[in-house]
Amino acid sequence: MSKDIFIRFFIPGGILSPGDLRKVVSSAHHFGTNSIHISSRQELILKCKDQYKRSLEQRFSFLQYKFETEKTQEQNIVTSYPAIHIQETTNWLSEGTFHQILSNFDFQPTLKVNLVDPLQSLTPLFIGQLNFIASEFRGFWFLYLKIKNQKGYDLWPFLVESNEIPPLCKAIEQTFEKIPSASFEYLQDDVFSFRKWNTIPIINQLDYPPYQLPYYEGFHQQEDQKWWLGIYNSDNSYNVNFLESLCLLCSETNNNSIYLTSNSSIIIKNIERKDIFEWEKLLGKYKINTGHSSLELNWQIPDLDREATKLKKFITRSFIKEGLRTNGLIFGIRTTDVDLACSVIIRRKFRIEIGKIKLLDYYNISYKKNFDINSRETISYASYVKKRDVPTVLTYLTEVFYKKLNSIDAHFESESLQEEIEINQRPHEAVELFQCQSCLTIYDSRYGDDIGEIPAGRAFEELPSSYRCPVCDSEKESFILVNSEILL
Repeated sequence: MSKDIFIRFFIPGGILSPGDLRKVVSSAHHFGTNSIHISSRQELILKCKDQYKRSLEQRFSFLQYKFETEKTQEQNIVTSYPAIHIQETTNWLSEGTFHQILSNFDFQPTLKVNLVDPLQSLTPLFIGQLNFIASEFRGFWFLYLKIKNQKGYDLWPFLVESNEIPPLCKAIEQTFEKIPSASFEYLQDDVFSFRKWNTIPIINQLDYPPYQLPYYEGFHQQEDQKWWLGIYNSDNSYNVNFLESLCLLCSETNNNSIYLTSNSSIIIKNIERKDIFEWEKLLGKYKINTGHSSLELNWQIPDLDREATKLKKFITRSFIKEGLRTNGLIFGIRTTDVDLACSVIIRRKFRIEIGKIKLLDYYNISYKKNFDINSRETISYASYVKKRDVPTVLTYLTEVFYKKLNSIDAHFESESLQEEIEINQRPHEAVELFQCQSCLTIYDSRYGDDIGEIPAGRAFEELPSSYRCPVCDSEKESFILVNSEILL
């Protein structure tokens, strides 16, 4: 019996033409594929039978996009290009800037390279390993590196000129090929020994607004009085018949580009007002919903992860049933070590693992400091949570979020990334955590309790006997000491 294989198309920057997408779609349809998945790294992924592998490779060899049929270490280059003209943009960044940089890559990176405008919010700033973020100086970028097995980011000591980005990425990769465990200091010395680089000193630290998830589906007006359309499907896959019709309508209405986002959605820009009705008819024909609530849109899950998708739907149904408001939060389900752009992390664990056999699953729940997806500091909230209890625990956590949001002392501003780096590079230390047995809220002396007006650094034993849980109002005696190694 023929097995299923996955074909992954690298779409640099998430930009492709209707003609190229139609070629992929028609070939996929011809060989029995009914849907195409959009990954969080702006790739196209399709599933087909192994028996068609050679035929598909021949068909796709004529496309300008690189693809793979076997899992490799190669990565697509992610950009915030889709946000141009629909969100605030750094004044010197343009479509041409992204095109020029992407065209200068003469190799497929094995590290995750991101090119991002700090003013937009469609593409998160720090979801790659080499994060190039536009600076205030024309043509120059900050570079924040996420080295393997390191929690924090390292800031490259200089701003990098646009034309230097591809060769710098190649030099960094070559260093790690020689010495996979190279330190940041060694990496700098080795890269600077290659040649002289066109850089300028860093004068001001990176400044970016607090992250707010945009409403990225439906029709919206652009800055130039034209319209853009966002299309989203809850399982991140799209019917091939719909995609083929979409490509045809793009051609008929002179839309030359289709954009894939890191939210696994599709964006069509530059729609004339007179053509909106044609797009409405297309959406209606294929029953495409463009009115999802934030309960559906504010999720990040691993690509092609069936279990994570099921868990998301289970939690979402519970939220809808309870009428829960989650605006301002982004939930992520982690089943691997891949970073997700989220403020609340749901991580699946197993009590027993013997080879590939995994038994007695449970979930640990944590959140980013200040619930900011760009923070590298994660705070444990609850551990050993049964699946049936996950929605309840998340409900309690949303209450914590909104109480903090309304607290005078909790002013949610993005801290400078340099402070985040310093925090994450401190030696790891054992911390005593106390957990409420009623709602599983964690008291961590490092952070105190903003709601209860407990300052950071106060040990649990020093809290007054009148202290109560900020979420469920249980007494101090309901808290017990828990193992921080399990929770962190």
